[in-house]
Amino acid sequence: MKKDLKLFLTVFISLCLLFIAFLIFSIYRGFSKNLNYNFTGVVHSVTYDEKGTPIIIINNQEYILNAGYDFNHQIEDGDTLKKVKGSDTYTLIKHATGKVIVFKN
Repeated sequence: MKKDLKLFLTVFISLCLLFIAFLIFSIYRGFSKNLNYNFTGVVHSVTYDEKGTPIIIINNQEYILNAGYDFNHQIEDGDTLKKVKGSDTYTLIKHATGKVIVFKN
């Protein structure tokens, strides 16, 4: 009986560690991808997925902005969005008002 319990705990702990490692890798990959984004331009189209993550097209290139930012559905077609490679800051300029909104993670 104790042998079975020991085997179960070993397998369970191993699976938990693999899951945690996968989560850490996924988060790191998302942040790395975000840091490599480099663009400035007018948002030609924006859609939001079920989690509220914006998927934008700027200069005929699609970007998925999913690295922990809370854009709160503020990005709209026609707005200007700027992201510099290596920076964690997005600068949004609203097309209707010229208001500047900075998103920093």
